[in-house]
Amino acid sequence: NRRVYIAKSNWSEYTHATEDIAALVWAVRVIRDERERAAAMADVAKRTLATLPPDTKVALFAHATQVSRRPEDHGMGALLAADLKKQYLPIGMTFYQGWIRAWDFTKDPGAERGTKLFRLAPAEPGTLESLLAGAGASMFYADVRKAPPSLAPWFSAPLPMRSVGAAFESDRRARTRTVVKDAFDGLVFVKKLTTVRVTETGKRPAQREWD
Repeated sequence: NRRVYIAKSNWSEYTHATEDIAALVWAVRVIRDERERAAAMADVAKRTLATLPPDTKVALFAHATQVSRRPEDHGMGALLAADLKKQYLPIGMTFYQGWIRAWDFTKDPGAERGTKLFRLAPAEPGTLESLLAGAGASMFYADVRKAPPSLAPWFSAPLPMRSVGAAFESDRRARTRTVVKDAFDGLVFVKKLTTVRVTETGKRPAQREWD
């Protein structure tokens, strides 16, 4: 019925409608099976790329396990890497300590949910964040592909890494064991995250939310 719908509207409206339908279908599949979430996000990303001119560079933000190209992490990154090959450049992001805002899943399942601030303590010894903090810089980008041989033992071994998503249960639950060289081409590290700042809009002024 594509020709019928386009005749009654236009190509742009038809395209938007099909995008909405695809999103709704994925939403139903994810509600029925949470394991479909990575596939849903990868599909949205690929359909978005298909609408852009060739060679367009796109930045896609998600937490570490979703960005990782390792199939073991069960994220959209593995699906995008399989489809895009070397055009996919996964960059992990992590931090040593500081504030995050996330949905509060620290209480029992029947508790009322909402977002709140959590202050995460310095990462424990033996974690990826502890290793990166040893570099001495407060913030940096590391090109994993060009890492010196001295870092090979760490980047080739499974290390606990923070991967905080939209929901927070505990710092321990927000960790995953990651082989850096298999998961990422680069790493962004921040030693101390500052508090959340409300984005300035016409409705409310920017403000510091916490000290």
